[in-house]
Amino acid sequence: MNFQNLPPIEKEDFYLDYAIKQAHEQAERLRTSLGGNDKFRKSERIELIKVETLGKVLQEKCDAILTSFPDLESLPHFYLERRSYYGRINSFLKKNKEAFTYLERCRKIMKGFPHIKTSLKTVCIIGFPNVGKTTLFYKLTGSKPEIQSYAFTTKGINVGYISKTDFAKSTSNESTSKDTKKSKKEDTIQVLDTPGTLNRFDKMNMIEKQSYLAQKEVADMLIYVFDLTESSYPLEDQEKLYQETKKIEKPLLVYLSKTDLLSTENIKKFKLKHSSLQEIKDALLKDV
Repeated sequence: MNFQNLPPIEKEDFYLDYAIKQAHEQAERLRTSLGGNDKFRKSERIELIKVETLGKVLQEKCDAILTSFPDLESLPHFYLERRSYYGRINSFLKKNKEAFTYLERCRKIMKGFPHIKTSLKTVCIIGFPNVGKTTLFYKLTGSKPEIQSYAFTTKGINVGYISKTDFAKSTSNESTSKDTKKSKKEDTIQVLDTPGTLNRFDKMNMIEKQSYLAQKEVADMLIYVFDLTESSYPLEDQEKLYQETKKIEKPLLVYLSKTDLLSTENIKKFKLKHSSLQEIKDALLKDV
């Protein structure tokens, strides 16, 4: 069936004006042909002709429109099925419009998730904001994320990578300088800079929850950063967070930041208390 030849449909004013014009022309023709001296009867006859002509012309135009369109009853089966299918699709989409809105909201949230490669060996750096985590992250990976000078400004989890081969070349340790052929996956360590918090999980914000889950589900090793200067957080709170971190039950290293601001005596005392304090590079090459 060819629908390309359907005639255009004018606005309603067009048909009314056309009918009035036809009625007027018919009345003028009748006015000149009618005889007799009874002007009232003549005018009455002319007005009746106008009304009849107006109705007849409009009827003809409306009938022409109707006949130009295919009768729904005579449409081939295909068109009826298509109309029914479109109707069901429309009903389905309207019924599930809230689901589409929800999925779009989820998409926007998920776009903010860090790009973590779960196939790689992963190390999480943990500690309170501004204790030196990001500085350590930069020293290990060479990646330089934005560093803020006030607490709780982490916008997300920083992700960086370490090449074991490059690490081995940069250390004089004999046990880590052996030339071994490894795939890129085996040679790469993923490092995550994650903010720490003493809040319960249900009280954590979105970034803190992501960090906790990364530490618990993704990390193969954890590095906890202490800041003995207590410039951002008291040592008591740092110890509490350290104890909470131990509950994750992953291999745990301790890193002491800002040592240039500490006395040798304080560093020695701290090393005695935390026996896991060691060279981070060697531990990464050996244990991860």
